[in-house]
Amino acid sequence: SSSSAASDVYKRQNLLWNNNFSVTNSHESLGWSVDVSYDGSIIATGIPYIHSNGNDMGGFIVYTYNSELSTYEETLMELTYKTSTNGNNGQNQKDGYSIAISADGTTILLGCVEWDLAGSNGVNRGRTTVYYQANADWSSSYTIPTYIYGKDKNTYFSEHLMIAKSTIDHSNPYITFIGSSTRFPSNRGFVEVFHLNLN
Repeated sequence: SSSSAASDVYKRQNLLWNNNFSVTNSHESLGWSVDVSYDGSIIATGIPYIHSNGNDMGGFIVYTYNSELSTYEETLMELTYKTSTNGNNGQNQKDGYSIAISADGTTILLGCVEWDLAGSNGVNRGRTTVYYQANADWSSSYTIPTYIYGKDKNTYFSEHLMIAKSTIDHSNPYITFIGSSTRFPSNRGFVEVFHLNLN
């Protein structure tokens, strides 16, 4: 059987919140994770439980506001095939479980909480993929992504993501915060901070 999911955008007018945009389709778990650029023109949403050539392979969708049509349009859909190194062809990785987009909309972080590294010590390490906008928008392509990996098994690295503009170190314009509620073997939560240099 198939299921559908939905994402909605509400815009405040005076004291009322009105539904400004809705998308409903067969992408399982659409809207599981959502983030938006500072001006609201770009929406990024994770789809960690989408089924394609396996189970829960995951990915993300980018919607960009079209001012002429006064609506959002799907400008990029990326499914993450064969993202694992343990031979399961990316199944059950849940890429898109978490997502974050920079204020200017040019950088997207995608959390893959159950990413596996080959071997028993690599189970559920987790991984964050960093996507950079290649051109002036997300409609065509992006640069080759970079990766930040969890250090231990059963860490579920990238359970929570945040990206912010650095006002301290201008050579590294973005600061990334990556958190998880579990870290093997202590089962204590943690937050790690990374600087992203896009130069």
